[in-house]
Amino acid sequence: MPRRTDRTYAEIDVDALRNNADFFRRECNGKKIIAILKASCYGHGDRAARYICDKIDCIGVATVEEGCRIRAFCKTIPILVLGFVPRESIIKAIKHDLTLAVFSAKNAKTISDEGAKAGKAVSVHIKIDTGMGRIGFSPEDRKELLSLLSLPNLEIRGVFSHYASSAKENPLTFGIQTEKFVSAVDFLEKHGAVFDFVHIANTAAARSDSVGNAVRTGYGLYGYGRKEVSPVLTWKARVIRVREASVGERIGYSGTYLVKEKKVIATVSVGYGDGYPRSLSNVGKVLFDGRFLPITGRICMDMFMVDATGSSVKEGDEVVLIGKSGEKEITAEDLGFGYETLCHISPRVKRYYIVSR
Repeated sequence: MPRRTDRTYAEIDVDALRNNADFFRRECNGKKIIAILKASCYGHGDRAARYICDKIDCIGVATVEEGCRIRAFCKTIPILVLGFVPRESIIKAIKHDLTLAVFSAKNAKTISDEGAKAGKAVSVHIKIDTGMGRIGFSPEDRKELLSLLSLPNLEIRGVFSHYASSAKENPLTFGIQTEKFVSAVDFLEKHGAVFDFVHIANTAAARSDSVGNAVRTGYGLYGYGRKEVSPVLTWKARVIRVREASVGERIGYSGTYLVKEKKVIATVSVGYGDGYPRSLSNVGKVLFDGRFLPITGRICMDMFMVDATGSSVKEGDEVVLIGKSGEKEITAEDLGFGYETLCHISPRVKRYYIVSR
């Protein structure tokens, strides 16, 4: 592997990504796999999509713009926009063969009307609000659900919902949501609806006995949320200065770190402008040569400092922000809320896709 010269960069382990997809295929034997690739594949870069198109049955994104970008890598697989789509974007979605979520009578009619203008039925999945309180049809409002079936320009391909909590976290709520979802699906099917995709299970709930014929995996695909999967992303940054700091010296903005004994301070070329959490000022750590180096002072937009005392670190070396060094590891969850950590890695952090097979 060539030596990187970037100030900071991420490596995407394509083998790990594909292995994680294979795990869910085995774990959910017989079910369709919907890969959630929103937020630029959870910060892994849109290009990551191209490496798993042959492993999955459908893709989930949050916006039409995301769907159009992913469509460039996955030409034929269904792509479902899980969230709200403004009227002005519906024609663009139709043009790129995207499937849309319908979550209210008004929303469904808008999509149907735009389909009429385009002279084409719009592929949709019906969203049921079983307890998340976010968007979706009420499962008890049978009249509104039935109204969907008579709209002339909707091609209903799926139905779905979202769990508000896992079965382990809140088994009662989980069970109630499952019952409501099954009841709504049964009602729609009895009135003529035919679904290619029925999905409510996420990474945590993805099993062969999950409700529906499909499961969604996002966090798990990237190596989190299940013990059987492996993190896909490694994030590194370059050391650009190493110096001795004197007793009494203060480090960084507002001098929040006081040097109480002689220290070796290394400056690392990454900051919150790259998506590294500022909340880790004075409490976070990086890895170098199998040991942790604590962050000293406030994290800046483009740099931060670490205590490198006792290490062999020198200018030009790389430290690990997320990933392994020796026997030690820093995960996205060590930096905060793991989903947020991954999604916040800035586009200016170049992604390299590592393919070994």
